[in-house]
Amino acid sequence: MDNNNVVSAPQLADVAKYYDIWRKSHTGSLRTFIDFMVTPSPERDSFVNSLGPETSFNGSVAVVTLHL
Repeated sequence: MDNNNVVSAPQLADVAKYYDIWRKSHTGSLRTFIDFMVTPSPERDSFVNSLGPETSFNGSVAVVTLHL
């Protein structure tokens, strides 16, 4: 199953802001951060949940959006 897609990845309003937050506790390039965000994992879930995500529904599809 392909998990590297829009359906499984949260939407970020400003990637640079979230990258800066992520860098406080992780090391890696912007590409590493993007890979982290589009690959489902418990670590990604924990990071996203710590930022107060907004979940909305587009039909039967849940959309997770982060806003700072």
